[in-house]
Amino acid sequence: MSQTALSVHGLAAILEDDRWIVEKRGTGCIIRPGEGPLVSWVHFAVPTLVILNTIRLKYNRLFSRLRSGSQATIEQIQIRDGDTLVADITENYSNPNYEIRNWVITPREQPAWNACVVSFSVKFGANFDSDAWIVFSSVAIEFV
Repeated sequence: MSQTALSVHGLAAILEDDRWIVEKRGTGCIIRPGEGPLVSWVHFAVPTLVILNTIRLKYNRLFSRLRSGSQATIEQIQIRDGDTLVADITENYSNPNYEIRNWVITPREQPAWNACVVSFSVKFGANFDSDAWIVFSSVAIEFV
């Protein structure tokens, strides 16, 4: 079974609440709560090949290179194919060190029909201190 992975750099982050602060750098983006709510969404539109060599691709895994301060947690991840919800992942992620995380998309091997959006629900602690941040370096979808 062949695999294809398509990724987007952290600079492509789209904030759902424009009161949050995003600092875009060559290594990705740093997101801080600003004056906005403590919980909101960060979206990434991932380029999506839906057919490769006459075969319709299917969703397999999500990869992300990220890290966060102690006052930031990813609580939920949603993957959408157009307006169809492909995966809804409950998470409790916080780590000050860069790491590449991967999540298996279940149910497995749903076909790709439209453009893909990966959304992370981020929760910041009530203390807007120097540890209220999250960094996204890249987000990728593996297709089979």
